[in-house]
Amino acid sequence: MAFGFFKDGDELFNAALEEINRKEYDKASKTLSKALDKKSAKSDLIKVYIAFINVGKDLNNASYYTALSSALANLGDSSFRFGLSEFDKDSLIKECDAMAKCITARAVGDDSSEARGKAELDAATNLMAVVGENTLRINEYYSGNNITGTRMATGLMAEANECLAQSAYWTDPQKAAEYQQQAYNYRRQNGESGEANLTRMQQYSKACTCWFCGRQVVGEGLHFYVMSADPSPQQIDKDSKELQHSISEGHDLYVCRACYTGVSRRADAISNDYYNKGMDNLRQSEARLQTQIAALEGQISRLQSQISMLRMNR
Repeated sequence: MAFGFFKDGDELFNAALEEINRKEYDKASKTLSKALDKKSAKSDLIKVYIAFINVGKDLNNASYYTALSSALANLGDSSFRFGLSEFDKDSLIKECDAMAKCITARAVGDDSSEARGKAELDAATNLMAVVGENTLRINEYYSGNNITGTRMATGLMAEANECLAQSAYWTDPQKAAEYQQQAYNYRRQNGESGEANLTRMQQYSKACTCWFCGRQVVGEGLHFYVMSADPSPQQIDKDSKELQHSISEGHDLYVCRACYTGVSRRADAISNDYYNKGMDNLRQSEARLQTQIAALEGQISRLQSQISMLRMNR
């Protein structure tokens, strides 16, 4: 092992190839770095290998794909072998750039659903165009899964429409329902059930009449809520004849967001008022008890003094 220290760059490169064939990637990366320091004639290919190994460490790191794309751009050959697999340089550059774009789009903050959705749509369209029905080679190499660019793009399209639905729900529930419908279609294309999308689509599309103010509202769970109640048979019968019901099938009430939050906040205010009054009464009672305890302690102290005086006079 000591003689390995004196190997030149090409010898270290060949040693790294053997380590790659054994899938000892961390070890191979270190050997390749040493070969690079020794000014190997294969320095461009070594940089590609190091970058390829780094991508395998985290398939969801955009910077690793970008680094591999840059290394490939400087490679003179049109293809290269990594382990037992051969890769076309130009195709892999397109894949790396497309994957970096997808990962970056998914990383857009949750506080901007619309921006994330648009970024994911753009990234998915690009992935479908540059990779399409071809297998994502890096993912295949490291995970063993034969996922096509189209399949991954379809999943990203579903996520994008879910983000756009989340963004639109506050101002336009019907539009949000349309986005969920699109997301459902993409999920089904990928063999998923899409049940969550259907559930949200039904919630977003559901309309009612507010029991309190009589306004018609669309969008369960955000624009109106179900409130537990006990309506009479006469009220239930009358409501069943209305186009937009104000009573649910379980005989609870539909209440718009404004009325619901207004009632809830008023109830909270009343509850807090009772709480504060209760605490005041408790403090007053505590103060009275403390006064009574102090008086009793004074009486006990005087009695103890009188007893001591009586004992001394005997």
